[in-house]
Amino acid sequence: MVLYNAVIALQAIAWILLGSAALGSKLTRNEESTAVMRANTRNGYFAFVVYSTCAVAAFWIPQIVAAVTAALWVFWLIYGISIHKER
Repeated sequence: MVLYNAVIALQAIAWILLGSAALGSKLTRNEESTAVMRANTRNGYFAFVVYSTCAVAAFWIPQIVAAVTAALWVFWLIYGISIHKER
């Protein structure tokens, strides 16, 4: 659980950098895509904090962190489906 959550935290950093680069270089096509990129970058910060915390906590309470990680999978799945339905 430590390694898994640490890798996802690093992936979140990549999303943050990607979103920041796209917004900073004005690579978005219109206002809607800019809003989506801002939301993705904000989600990257949220994911980094949560998964970093889980990686550290997994040293002491790996079973609880495994349950939290599974709940986060469900959250991101539902969130992704809801975004897809909006379009």
